[in-house]
Amino acid sequence: MMSAPSQRTAAAPGATLRIPAAGTAPGQGPRLVSDSGETIFPLSAPESLLGRYDPVTETQPEVDLTLIDIKRSVSRRHARITSKDGCFYLIEEVGALNGTFINGTRLITGKPAPLNDQDRVSLGTVNLVFRM
Repeated sequence: MMSAPSQRTAAAPGATLRIPAAGTAPGQGPRLVSDSGETIFPLSAPESLLGRYDPVTETQPEVDLTLIDIKRSVSRRHARITSKDGCFYLIEEVGALNGTFINGTRLITGKPAPLNDQDRVSLGTVNLVFRM
């Protein structure tokens, strides 16, 4: 019997890994998964900032896309995922230059858009899948 390929959770060097809410293991519960399926970003807080690490201010978003954003197309403060009453929303931040999309539809800056299981989320050239 073949074992499933191991999956890693992304974190910048020296960063504290955020653990999902009690009762869920990495890869369970709400999360963003890279296109390749190799990188999982657990969403354990009611609000998570998506973006890149800022070496000047040393600000690190909860969902740090630095390692998978090869073309540096994601803004440092690109978008947020919020949850309320079990529903999830994606909100593009002011100043996100390369766009934020759900299933190919561009978001309006500042306007929450609902996220559903298996939705494809694109921030610049980074493609992710939202999973519950």
